[in-house]
Amino acid sequence: MAKNKASSNDANLGFEEAEEDDEEFEEKMERLTAELSEQFRKSGEPEKKIKENLAGLGYEL
Repeated sequence: MAKNKASSNDANLGFEEAEEDDEEFEEKMERLTAELSEQFRKSGEPEKKIKENLAGLGYEL
């Protein structure tokens, strides 16, 4: 019969220790939002190209 034990060991709960980061919060957020904006911009490119190709074949979306 197994005993139920509460453990304070974070590894058992799936938590990981956060990495130390010297980058200031505002700088980090500016960098991350710029990266995300670029990823959003790039993510629309294939859709645009597909729509252009379909339009060239006479199919509109």
